[in-house]
Amino acid sequence: MKKIETGGGVSLKIGYYCPDALGDMIASLDMLYALKYIYNAKIIVFARNNTLSLLKSLEFIDYIEILENPIKQENLEKINQYILDYIISYKANTFLIDLFIKSNAKKVITRLKIRSFFSIKCKTLWIKLLKRLYNKKNRKR
Repeated sequence: MKKIETGGGVSLKIGYYCPDALGDMIASLDMLYALKYIYNAKIIVFARNNTLSLLKSLEFIDYIEILENPIKQENLEKINQYILDYIISYKANTFLIDLFIKSNAKKVITRLKIRSFFSIKCKTLWIKLLKRLYNKKNRKR
């Protein structure tokens, strides 16, 4: 794995946007832990109030921002206060992608949607395509 150089010994600031249920957050904890220790990153989680008790007990999460309504425009102010290098979105819908593109985050990592595909700021994950390719290789003939 290639180490990302940020210059001057400054660690990356990575935001994770997961405004959904507790199970979705639990499924993401391994990824956040890896990002923290592989890249020496500051991890900022944007989540709902129902995940707060879980998140505040984890030492690898540096900041937690609670979002009362995950689709409101005022969340942009909460995101922008951290000046993120990357923001990773658990959800990929047009409103959220537009919100992240308007933010001051340098790069947005999200699943493939038409809006994210045509944005220079977005790095897209081709999850459905990768699943199809992987399943084709492992299919018994």
